[in-house]
Amino acid sequence: MNLPDTLALVFKGKAMNAEQATAAVLAAGYRTPARSFRKMVVKDLSMKARSERVRDVCTAK
Repeated sequence: MNLPDTLALVFKGKAMNAEQATAAVLAAGYRTPARSFRKMVVKDLSMKARSERVRDVCTAK
């Protein structure tokens, strides 16, 4: 599963900040060798039309 799909899965019905989203994605089984995985999550959240951001808290659309 890719990062956008995993983010959509963990955000379903929830609101969380980037740190919580990073932990939830890793807990869901997403594997990555990236050192700056949190930055990847933030970038993906800011670029995708699937999420809505309000004061550093993101939710699924």
